[in-house]
Amino acid sequence: MYSASGLPRKSYVEFLRAAGCAITLLAAAPTASAANYQWDANGATAGLGGAATANPTGATSWDLLGTGLDDGTDATVASNVAADSYYFGGLTGTGTAGAINNNGGYTFAGLVYFTIAGYTLQDTGANGDIVFSKMVTIGGSGRTTFAATGAGVGDFKFNGGLTVNSGAIARIGVRFNGTSAISSVASLTGAGDVEFYGSNAHQLSGANTGFTGTAKIESATLRLMNFSSLAGATLNYVGGALSFNAGTGTYNLGGLTGTSTVTLNGNSLSIGAKNVDTSFSGILAIGTGGGGVTKVGTATLTLSNAGNTYSGGTTLSAGILNFANGALSNTGNVTLNGGTLQWATGNTQDLSARFVMVNAKTATLDTNGNDVTLATGFGGSTTGGLTKIGSGALTISGTNTYTGTTTVSNGRLNLTGVLASEILLNAGTVSGTGSTSGLLTTAAGTSIVLLGGANTTSLTTNGVTFAGATGLDFVGTPNLGTTYDVITYGSGSVTNLANLTSLIRGTLSSSGNKITFTTPDAFLTRTWNTTSGTWSIGGAASFAEGDQTFYNTDNVVFGALATDSTITLSGSLKPTTVTVSNSTNVYTFAGTAGSSEIAAFSSLVKNNAGTLILSSAHSYTGGTTVNGGILQLGAGGAGAGFATNGSYTVNNGGTLRIYQGSGTVVAPTWASITGAGVLALNKDGSGSTNKDWGNAALGVGFTGTLWVEEGRVQTTNGASFGGATEVVIEAGAQLGAWNGGTFTPNITIAGTGWGESGYEVAIRGGNGGITSTFSGGITLAANASIGAGPTGFLQVDGAVSGASGVTLTVGTTSLNGTVTLAGNNTYTGNTNIVSGTFKVGSAGKLGTGNYAGNISNAGTLLYSSSEAQTLSGVISGAGALTKDTGATSKLTLTGANTYSGVTTVSAGTLEIAGSSSGASRFIIQGTVANDPILNITANAGAINTLASAAFIVAGAANTTGTVNMAGGTLTANHELWLGDASASANGKFYLTGG
Repeated sequence: MYSASGLPRKSYVEFLRAAGCAITLLAAAPTASAANYQWDANGATAGLGGAATANPTGATSWDLLGTGLDDGTDATVASNVAADSYYFGGLTGTGTAGAINNNGGYTFAGLVYFTIAGYTLQDTGANGDIVFSKMVTIGGSGRTTFAATGAGVGDFKFNGGLTVNSGAIARIGVRFNGTSAISSVASLTGAGDVEFYGSNAHQLSGANTGFTGTAKIESATLRLMNFSSLAGATLNYVGGALSFNAGTGTYNLGGLTGTSTVTLNGNSLSIGAKNVDTSFSGILAIGTGGGGVTKVGTATLTLSNAGNTYSGGTTLSAGILNFANGALSNTGNVTLNGGTLQWATGNTQDLSARFVMVNAKTATLDTNGNDVTLATGFGGSTTGGLTKIGSGALTISGTNTYTGTTTVSNGRLNLTGVLASEILLNAGTVSGTGSTSGLLTTAAGTSIVLLGGANTTSLTTNGVTFAGATGLDFVGTPNLGTTYDVITYGSGSVTNLANLTSLIRGTLSSSGNKITFTTPDAFLTRTWNTTSGTWSIGGAASFAEGDQTFYNTDNVVFGALATDSTITLSGSLKPTTVTVSNSTNVYTFAGTAGSSEIAAFSSLVKNNAGTLILSSAHSYTGGTTVNGGILQLGAGGAGAGFATNGSYTVNNGGTLRIYQGSGTVVAPTWASITGAGVLALNKDGSGSTNKDWGNAALGVGFTGTLWVEEGRVQTTNGASFGGATEVVIEAGAQLGAWNGGTFTPNITIAGTGWGESGYEVAIRGGNGGITSTFSGGITLAANASIGAGPTGFLQVDGAVSGASGVTLTVGTTSLNGTVTLAGNNTYTGNTNIVSGTFKVGSAGKLGTGNYAGNISNAGTLLYSSSEAQTLSGVISGAGALTKDTGATSKLTLTGANTYSGVTTVSAGTLEIAGSSSGASRFIIQGTVANDPILNITANAGAINTLASAAFIVAGAANTTGTVNMAGGTLTANHELWLGDASASANGKFYLTGG
């Protein structure tokens, strides 16, 4: 026995622990001594001797005995006073973590350190709590677990507080668990994470302003005993329950994430002081009382659940509040006290009836690409202002009474109501038929836009100052020969009118208190007269006619080229129609989505055999027509040149190619494409597995060819190809038809798919009992592979054709289902059966009945056709050959076959008329009606059976089988079975030749 009594008071005792060892704490009466107790893997000898002594296992776990800490070998350390410190993992964090068990309660008087992750401290008894009188510090990278197991166990009490340090992985987990115990934390600090799980309750008592990590509720109840328990931390609420126990008031959360329901019960939440972007998709519910939400901090809080029901209102004080439709509940004010209110993508909800503005505060509204209408006047006669940011249009209607400045910093402000403020157009555009009692001031690069169509009431202001070069434009198609009211400026005046210039052809004038614009009587046509250059509004003379410049609403023609040319787009170009008619050399339109593009009401026509490349996205809505050549959307970079809302007509002789490189593939808007031309899908040629074009959903109006040059196109059913008459699958591409259905287009295939390991096929058929049927023909343009999933089916009713020498491969390591050819197939190349079953079914034939290609068989070759078939090539491999249907059909083998799989004839006739160097097992048996027959003709060579398998002719009850041997040599290396001794069976073997 070792004793601690002889140790110097300044020394420390080192416990050396092996991996997997449990540690058990038993209740003890501590004695006074000051020491650092280590549990590590240093192998030192201080205090307890060598490593062999200090390696407790099994029953020799770390206990608390009557004399103090003990390593299980009676080497005790008499201590446990406030001056002591406990290091799990050693002073330097070199230990090996394990379990620490307590079944009688224990109080740690001194500081406790977990210097490595992986320890589990378990309270397993009902005789007391585990109490930490001083601070517990968690280090390392990973989880340290505090667990309560069994009924009636004690509590964990962190009376001295808990510090969770940030480790190398930046996520340090601390877990509390149990069936009935309660953990309580007096104070919580650090940048690590805390996870609460189990069925018990946990309490945070202090104002933990020093805790900046994440508190995660998985399945337990977390009680917030202080309004600021998580003021600087993120609450990740994914399960269990959240309880507000400090009384009714506002609870501060540094951030909020998760999916569970927060029930306010009359309390409110202040979220965001941690200044980290967070997103919460759970529900904020009312419970038994009201309660509201306040967004603070500089970061973004995203609320995405339309089921939020809290009724105490929403206050935006700082940062960004991004919300989905309904996510700010449907009741309560929305107070704009600062920060930015941002509509989520696709959300256009009108909150104006609930808006409350604040004196001297600016409300920033971010439409975020949406067109949002505020139908109800707001403002409350406050001195607050409003700033519009983000793309998309913000329409303000009603009578609005705030008096601060309305600033436009991006997108379009469309005023159809009344304002009591001045309008400052810093960027973007302004339009509308409403009025303001203030001044309109425009900065350089901005525009006033008219809606087009018939003339309407103009925007009315109390004066206008064109502080910088300002454009006049239309968002809709203007009528010809029409005078439009641009601005009525009331009793005010116009300053710097010369800074207003029109972006479309027409005449600007100012008379009385009104600015007007008159369109021409006809849209002019401008023809590009150079090679590469910049296409801009009113810019350099690059066109042939008239003033040689372009203005919006002009028709633009690009004709024949002397060389490949790049046209650089500058600004938002709005031609009525763009016609490109090159025959050989390539045009490239280079722009920037959203800023330098073809936009608005424009349309695009591609004629002749040349290629036009749109290297970036465009937003024009007038439609695209491809009459000839290639219109390529994208130049190999991420994304493509789609028109946002336009339709595509691809006529016979034209090709619409979607060409993408790095980044996520953007699938076409399938239903928007019509015509009898070609839709081609391409990427960057690397053949990687990330090029998934999604589920095809062409409409019946597309009657042309879907040409998949690269990547995978999936189908949901037989209607996925609409009215397409042909589908081409190039090498590096795949048609994923595992959902089943009947497909009518003719299919042309080549190659082994899109590079996905185990699924190297051009056509991937049904999975798990599902059948994918191709009623049209399949053409092998080159060596190609097809296959079906496990227990799935791929059936080809049309003929499979192909050039001489082209090989058809069936199955892969992962696709071992059944592939059936049911047509009169004409391909003459070889067949390679990798796995699964290759079936010739119905009235199908290979090589129109006489197939000379070789068959390599590692699966099963199943001949189930009612037609006669001759296979004159070599059948090789270890796969099986089965003839199972057609009492009157005959399968004839005339090649020098080498296969070694089982040969089974259960119906019809198999005739061997060639030599065989392989050894096979033969089973000739079936019902009387099916009359299975094996004919061995005079031309047959040597036939050998396996040494380990019998030659069976009607070897089962109630079967029949016949072997007619007119020549050749049959060597049975095992038994020859004729009939069955115990039941009715009729096996016949006729020798009619040498």
